Amino acid sequence: MYATFIFSFTELTTAIGVVAPAFSVAHFVKGGTEPGLVRPFAAPAYPWFLAFALGAAVICLGTMAWFNRLVAAVFVASTALPPAQS
Repeated sequence: MYATFIFSFTELTTAIGVVAPAFSVAHFVKGGTEPGLVRPFAAPAYPWFLAFALGAAVICLGTMAWFNRLVAAVFVASTALPPAQS
């Protein structure tokens, strides 16, 4: 009868707040360093929608850090770790 969700609101907010800023920043950097690159898709409202998505993701990250400090501490600690050697 009711829809069951795979993720809770907290998990979804955490995922949006952590992953989306990385993708948004990467798109801004790629668009600025290689503006003439041929892309197989149209990007309507290119910088504006991306800037909105980045701002919304930062708000989600801040919300996650404010309401779930343990997850925020684990995220900061895991980000501070050096990369694995292969």
